[in-house]
Amino acid sequence: MSDELRSLLLDSLERVLQDNCTPERVQAVDDGGFDAQLWSLLEELGFPVALLPEEQGGIGATLEDLLEMLRVAAGHAAPAPLAEAALLVPWLCREAGQSPPQGIATVVDCGLEVPRLVDGAAAGECSGGPWWVPAGRWADSVMICARTAQGGGVLACVPRQALTLQTGVNLAGEARDRIDPRSVAELLDGGAALDEQALSQYVQLGALARVAQMTGAMEAALHRALQYAAEREQFGRPLAKFQAIQQQLALVAGEVAAFRPT
Repeated sequence: MSDELRSLLLDSLERVLQDNCTPERVQAVDDGGFDAQLWSLLEELGFPVALLPEEQGGIGATLEDLLEMLRVAAGHAAPAPLAEAALLVPWLCREAGQSPPQGIATVVDCGLEVPRLVDGAAAGECSGGPWWVPAGRWADSVMICARTAQGGGVLACVPRQALTLQTGVNLAGEARDRIDPRSVAELLDGGAALDEQALSQYVQLGALARVAQMTGAMEAALHRALQYAAEREQFGRPLAKFQAIQQQLALVAGEVAAFRPT
């Protein structure tokens, strides 16, 4: 993707989020919620499939492009599972030689373990975890990724309706819905094989996606702090004029700059 196209993509996303991620709308879906109207708009503009090549309906965005998208979206606290649907699911499907599912897709962390594979099918009850599915209740499909004791793993696309989920939220108020471990091994039957390198890279990719999101949230917090310090007055002058406040803001700015992935 050219620099010009990348700039247009991010500018377009910024405008969409500014218009649709108002404090009122974000707070309205705060407890594990999901903004269906925002997601429909993102789908219409092609953001959830940006990583896919043009022949598959995407725009051939790079990993760097996707990480920037996640950073921008997190800065607006966008209530949508972009990290899972736009990055992690398409990447896993590509590694497994599968096409990404239609609709909203999410993924179960590959900390799950099955004892072994027999003729390509999972055998035995899953263990390990976590068992939490990001935005599980809002997804159309769930990609279940599990390791095996023999090395490598298996990836299966499961319709959301086939899963029994117990709703829950994380500390950020995002939906983290618990999957029933007793049914997972059975659902993995017929899944695609993944090698150990792909599983390792997936874990690293997931961590990188969260770093991008945390960076966007930190940048937004710093921006609001700077704005508040410039507007709020104490003892007849803005808070930003006080040396102690300046020092603290400079420390935060340094941490944000160091945190941003390169």
